[in-house]
Amino acid sequence: MSTNEPTKKTKPVEQFRLGGITASIWKRESEGKVFYSASIDRSYKNNDGKWKRTNSFSPEELPLVAQLAGQAQAYIAAQRSA
Repeated sequence: MSTNEPTKKTKPVEQFRLGGITASIWKRESEGKVFYSASIDRSYKNNDGKWKRTNSFSPEELPLVAQLAGQAQAYIAAQRSA
């Protein structure tokens, strides 16, 4: 059976940004339990001027990735202890 209803796109519960790099926190519930995960990606414009996202980083960007990973970890830890 198919339906014409649009599918809902899941949105992150929190995001942290440094420059063009974003850490997104995702919340999922299953069998009465709550699970969190994080994704980190970078926005850039391609040769056509369109915005794209990648999870590949230059060595110079890695300190920002580390900082965002720390923020994501702290946020998730705070949610678990709440």
